[in-house]
Amino acid sequence: MLPLVRDRIKQEAPDRPASGATLITSFVEDEFLPWVDANKRPATANGYRKLWNKHLKIHFAGMKLADYRPYNATRFLGQLAAKMTGHSVAHVRALMSCIFAHAVADGRVDSNPIRDASLRVQPKASKGTPHYTPAEMLAILKALANHPQAQVAMALGFFAGLRTAEIAGLQWRDVSDDWSTINVQRSVWRGQAAHCKTETSKAPTPLIEPLRSALQNFKWLQTVMDPAQHVLVNSLLRPLDLAGLAHRIIRPTLADCKLEWKGYYAGRRGLATLLANTNPQAAMGMLRHATLNTTQGFYIKAIPAATLDAMNALETSLIEEVRDK
Repeated sequence: MLPLVRDRIKQEAPDRPASGATLITSFVEDEFLPWVDANKRPATANGYRKLWNKHLKIHFAGMKLADYRPYNATRFLGQLAAKMTGHSVAHVRALMSCIFAHAVADGRVDSNPIRDASLRVQPKASKGTPHYTPAEMLAILKALANHPQAQVAMALGFFAGLRTAEIAGLQWRDVSDDWSTINVQRSVWRGQAAHCKTETSKAPTPLIEPLRSALQNFKWLQTVMDPAQHVLVNSLLRPLDLAGLAHRIIRPTLADCKLEWKGYYAGRRGLATLLANTNPQAAMGMLRHATLNTTQGFYIKAIPAATLDAMNALETSLIEEVRDK
């Protein structure tokens, strides 16, 4: 009887963590990156893969998770710092730390060696990021007068402070009936619907001239019937590929007019730079970096008074500038 009892009672082996003897490259490509694909925004996953393939895959080749030490990271980051800016090195280090944090959570290693690594080499100085001035943006909109999609895309970046993925994700229902605000709710990256970069990014932003008129004229041209339709669409009514739009239309048009193409994001930076010079709080409001209150279980974000005042003043100055010309 006792042998039968022993056969029926299966004693499960205690739960043991996976081995730290796994190669780092295998762990990243078989476990970490697939997890990132399933749980992070598409743009984040793409950025991780680029950093992995460009910098980390070779560095980690042949090394096991349990054998990696802080001094390995210190030496490697120092080599990067000699040829990269501090911002770029920080991105690489952050990904390294994420990889080992994932390994710690799996029980493969007991601590994250990147936390104790030191950056002992001064990184290269950053060149700074480009931005458009109001005069440059007005000239760009004038140059794109015969290309309404491109005109709206550029205006949304500068006059509403939208990120590139937010421009692609904007739908007509996000524009208020009185044409006073744009309610940012989603983003689209390379045709894939995605959440906004942060929860605080989902917020209303003032709609001012000349963006208001550009949107109104564009909607009239489109004869839009479905409020859920994206503002910028291709022939299949799918979200427009903004990189393709820049390649086909914007860059050659600006080149013909002797105007510099600085990228979509330079519009958002231009607005932030303009407002920050006089009112940093207004710039923060336009970039949607802060929530104000919560009502009935939904995030309801008001536009700060300082932001409204600053944008109204900007609108007035731009209207006067256009009138003077």
